[in-house]
Amino acid sequence: MNFLAHFYLSDHHDQLLAGNFVADFVRGKKYRLYPETIGQGIIMHRKIDTFTDSHPLTRQSISRVRPRFGKLAGVVVDMFYDYLLASDWQNYHRQPLQQFADNTCQRLQQQARHFPEQAVYVLGHMQRYNWLANYARIEGIRASLNGISHRFLARTGANIELGSATDLLVAEEQAFRQEFSLFFEQIRAAAPSFTS
Repeated sequence: MNFLAHFYLSDHHDQLLAGNFVADFVRGKKYRLYPETIGQGIIMHRKIDTFTDSHPLTRQSISRVRPRFGKLAGVVVDMFYDYLLASDWQNYHRQPLQQFADNTCQRLQQQARHFPEQAVYVLGHMQRYNWLANYARIEGIRASLNGISHRFLARTGANIELGSATDLLVAEEQAFRQEFSLFFEQIRAAAPSFTS
């Protein structure tokens, strides 16, 4: 799952939220360099990823994407799942999505002194371009996937048009939504154990 689902699962504590955000920028045991609860948030993020990547329902979603996107199928499904959460947000959270997005970015900004430079840069873009709320729209997911494609091209030289994955999402949304709904119910129940 991508940013929105991680934030949803760690919404109850500012430093866990910060750790869930910064985790992709922290390698190995470097989480120990952070305040304890941010470190717990980094570990929580990793446990969320492990639970997600090994879950049969997620693997089922990935299997439909893999023929077109190979090793990047998991990245695509992460974005699909954030879309499915965002587009049905009112059934998961009492706060409107835009309000949640604004509050989350403000809470992360308050913790930004702990973040590496790249994470601060990403947070600025997340806030400026309203990523979290835009995940509720197919066009927003397409734009995010295209952004990932550009970064992947710059890093590897491989030109993979991930934005076109939204055609598959539209064509098979009901199947993806059913898988996500069942999966998310299970990860919500498991999430409290990820901080122990």
